[in-house]
Amino acid sequence: MRPQDRRQRAQRNQAIALQIIMMMAGLGIGTYFLLQALDGEPERRDFYIFATFVCYGVAAFYVWLQVRRWRREKRIKQILAEKAKRKQGGSG
Repeated sequence: MRPQDRRQRAQRNQAIALQIIMMMAGLGIGTYFLLQALDGEPERRDFYIFATFVCYGVAAFYVWLQVRRWRREKRIKQILAEKAKRKQGGSG
């Protein structure tokens, strides 16, 4: 394994970890605001509902990023496998 591969893998794992943390934070804080909207002060209910949607939106955005990354990696693996298959078939 080349040093560049290790560095790229570390950066990828760090990005995935950050995305997971942001998803969990969005869900956790959004749930807190949802509970405040249901049980909290009536005059601040609008703010809590708005904050709930924003937090859940942040979590949904990071889920979307993760799915996009997964699909891109899957497509790249498929393309590389097809290239290897063509290369192997052409030399035989």
